[in-house]
Amino acid sequence: MRKYLRNLIIFLALPLITGILLDVFISTNLKKSLTFAADEIPVWNDIYNGRINSDIIINGSSRALVHFDADKMSRELNTSVYNIGDDGNNFDIQGLRCKVLLKYNRQPKVIIQSIDLAMFNKINYMFMPTQILPYMLWDWDMMQVCKHKSPYDAADFVIPFKRYYGQHDVLRNAISIFRHRRPEHVARIKGYRATDGTWEQDLAAEKVKMANFKFGIDSDMVKNFDQFIIDCRRRNIKLIFVNTPEYIGGRTLVKNRAEIMSVFKSLVTKYRIPFFDYSNHPISYNQKYFYNTVHLNRGGSQYFTQNFIDTLKKTRVLDSLLAR
Repeated sequence: MRKYLRNLIIFLALPLITGILLDVFISTNLKKSLTFAADEIPVWNDIYNGRINSDIIINGSSRALVHFDADKMSRELNTSVYNIGDDGNNFDIQGLRCKVLLKYNRQPKVIIQSIDLAMFNKINYMFMPTQILPYMLWDWDMMQVCKHKSPYDAADFVIPFKRYYGQHDVLRNAISIFRHRRPEHVARIKGYRATDGTWEQDLAAEKVKMANFKFGIDSDMVKNFDQFIIDCRRRNIKLIFVNTPEYIGGRTLVKNRAEIMSVFKSLVTKYRIPFFDYSNHPISYNQKYFYNTVHLNRGGSQYFTQNFIDTLKKTRVLDSLLAR
């Protein structure tokens, strides 16, 4: 009987140990890449390894990612700034990033939240899902947010190697990194990624394609955002909302824009949050600063960042926020 139990334990333990070893090997090597998963890995590494520890955090979607030059802000505001903007994802993933950041890093004094029209649009998939692959195993915070987002389910966060099974490109990437470690271009500086290029969108075609298009406003996500604000206030983390520039020619593409903006404005009023709205700023009327209706190119982001820095200095809104 003892021999049978011993053999059974070995039979069950071998696949588990093998899975754990493979999981560790793949995850460790993916974490070494600067470019895997659209440059998101270095930011997750900085978050999980406690390397951010900045006074000001920029949070939001791709509009945060490509609009706020954190290094420039650090130099001119004489304080530490880091941009954790996450490409393509709404507030559930943005909120997750903040939660993990607060778990492993020194608490920031200020979070600048970049708002956008898709922020409360509930979706059952994750944009660029490979970005969380190296961090998923037994991460319960991440599991609660992402377990129902395609292509993952709860088992992917619990069973070693399961999430990698069949991911041939990911496996080849990990092996290539292990065998041939080569210098990679650093795409993000303190989380900010400048995007070169000029206007690339056919606006007339977009207006036809997006006729009567509306973003959803999920009530649970609004409640989660409201709770995020409450949690920041409890921690004495000050918030600033920014609606960064969006090209005026595309302003009518989202038919319920006014309704979505009213949600943000109600929260601004309710919690007395400083709010900087660039909807009607001159930059929003000049196509040369954009590569599409909602994203600034490198020149546009530099112009915007400098203007935002000047506005912060002029309004002295950071004087009380950082003075503690």
